[in-house]
Amino acid sequence: MFFLRAKLLKKFEDSFKFVNILTFFALFLKNFIKFAPMMKITQLSAQEYFRTFPSPQHVYNSAPFLNLNAPKVSEIIHLCITDGKPRLGLSIGRRADGSLHAPFSAPFSGFDFNRRQSAETMLDAARALRQEFPGLRLTLPPTPYSTDMNARSLLALTSAGARIAFADWNFHIPLEGQNYTDLLPSSAKNKLRLSLNSPLKLIPTNDDPLRAYEIIRRNRSQKGFPLRMSADDVIQTTSGKRPPVRADFFVLTDESADIAAAMVYHPAPAIAQVIYWGNDLELQSPGEAPMNLLAYLLAEHYQQRNFKVLDIGPSSSDGIPSPGLCNFKDSIGCIVTPKPTLIL
Repeated sequence: MFFLRAKLLKKFEDSFKFVNILTFFALFLKNFIKFAPMMKITQLSAQEYFRTFPSPQHVYNSAPFLNLNAPKVSEIIHLCITDGKPRLGLSIGRRADGSLHAPFSAPFSGFDFNRRQSAETMLDAARALRQEFPGLRLTLPPTPYSTDMNARSLLALTSAGARIAFADWNFHIPLEGQNYTDLLPSSAKNKLRLSLNSPLKLIPTNDDPLRAYEIIRRNRSQKGFPLRMSADDVIQTTSGKRPPVRADFFVLTDESADIAAAMVYHPAPAIAQVIYWGNDLELQSPGEAPMNLLAYLLAEHYQQRNFKVLDIGPSSSDGIPSPGLCNFKDSIGCIVTPKPTLIL
């Protein structure tokens, strides 16, 4: 009887140890699954990528724009981050030195997606991307472009260990439900009031884009600043029945001379983006403020067409702001938001 009890007790102890071992491995697997990336990254052809993500977040992620700029890199790599379902997409360029960039020839890039992704999905995707493509340089759009997903992207990437190399100061004018002049400081309101009494008028020149481009070229030359897009670049990017980028061109003129001009892209729904603008300094009279008037008339133009944002662009280079340019954009009613560049 004593022997039988001892034997049963031994079996019970062995079973208890076995249960403990199972419990240990269950906890281990639970924690491993929690912290290990659950995503895998696959490379797609361009055709497969745009079938998978048919609505790019903005024009700089679109097939026509990427194809136009493909000669500037050794290859374009289209990535799909998936856990069985396509969660996020990203198009990156490999330069001749082997470095990876998104964008490789645009103001910003960012993920493509078909729906908003959860925090867990974003974190897993960020870990997988950093593991597979360390050193990738990624610039996210400024806040007005998909505010929620931009924030999720930034938070997930930094949580996964990506480093913010710098953040540019990006300015925009809010248009939705907004009286533009309410955004202006009193000194700017006075300048605008005087300019509105001038004979200057805003005229669209989409049928002659180089008319606007020439004023912008002269402005850059007068200031000693580079102009990255040539006249041919402008035509290739914005012309044709289905151009890579839909764009508007304007001149501010008194009919005897063109004083200022703007080149404006349509990068995303309800957003207009000033790519270039400027005035001919040789034609500016003392006391005139043609750029203040141009900002007002552009805001009015796009607000009347139900645009929500007029993106005026950055006033910094590699995160270092130009105080004078920042002050000017403050004076025309802009709001500043960050445009971060990360290194994975």
